[in-house]
Amino acid sequence: MADNSSTSNFKLVKEIIIVLVMLFIADYAVGSLLKWMFYQQTIGWEPMIIESVERTTDDIIVFGSSYANSQYDSKIIEEESGLTCYNAGIPGQSLIYATAVQECMLSRYTPKLFIVDISPKDLVLRETRPDYIRLNVLLPFVRDYDIGDIVFKRNKFERFKVISRIYPYNSMIIGFLLNWGKKDKFYKGYQPFDTKLTQERLDEVLKSSFGDELNQELELDPYKVEIFHRFINNAKESGSKVVFVISPKIFKYGSNWILEYIKEEVEKSGTELIDWKYHEDFLVVEEYRDIHHLNRIGASRFSRELTKELKIRNCFQ
Repeated sequence: MADNSSTSNFKLVKEIIIVLVMLFIADYAVGSLLKWMFYQQTIGWEPMIIESVERTTDDIIVFGSSYANSQYDSKIIEEESGLTCYNAGIPGQSLIYATAVQECMLSRYTPKLFIVDISPKDLVLRETRPDYIRLNVLLPFVRDYDIGDIVFKRNKFERFKVISRIYPYNSMIIGFLLNWGKKDKFYKGYQPFDTKLTQERLDEVLKSSFGDELNQELELDPYKVEIFHRFINNAKESGSKVVFVISPKIFKYGSNWILEYIKEEVEKSGTELIDWKYHEDFLVVEEYRDIHHLNRIGASRFSRELTKELKIRNCFQ
């Protein structure tokens, strides 16, 4: 009886080992296929992120969310500055993402200048944690770059999930299939919009309470503050310059003490800040695509004027 029991247990353990080995092989095989598909993408955010993390060697790097992505014309900045430029802005991303990508870049080369389009959301505490959740786009790189301490802030189990070769890509599979074979028509990350804001739409916004922010409702996220200073220190230690930019807005939406905090901290750090939030030269309604973002016409003018301002401040030397 004892021998039968021992034999039965041995068979069970053997079967479990076989299943685990098969799962490992399947995970490795499918994960390798997904990784290959990831690097074959030519449209969407994936190739832009790959370019930012692993390939670009441009002199000027632009970081930020949709404000950066659709408002900083890489070609105009290149023409006006005489340097090369890549727009690494990704809609929905924040300074947390930018810092991780910056560290990947600095492990390869040293850009001359980082231009960071910054806003209060880069430091504000948000209960839903979107800035952390969206770090999933960097999961494919955690095996090759030392950015785990940032990316794993998504949740406490993330460092264990990435043991799977499939996991880093599981939210991208549908995008791989939908975008397969398509070509990106944009230049060096810059993705402008041609739609125009109307005065009627703007009036609707101004009559509403949209955008009102009460100081007492805003709170600093300690980790975002840490990341903010980490980004600056990374640049300083590598010999890169940093310029923070508060890009133009078409309407005023209330005071914001976090914005004032950003200005104070930038000044303390000895880096540059250009505040064009309500710049009188950028109050042309037709040059906006919506209540937040400039369209192609506005972005072209903004990029040209910004580069001139950067020249005046000797940011390209």
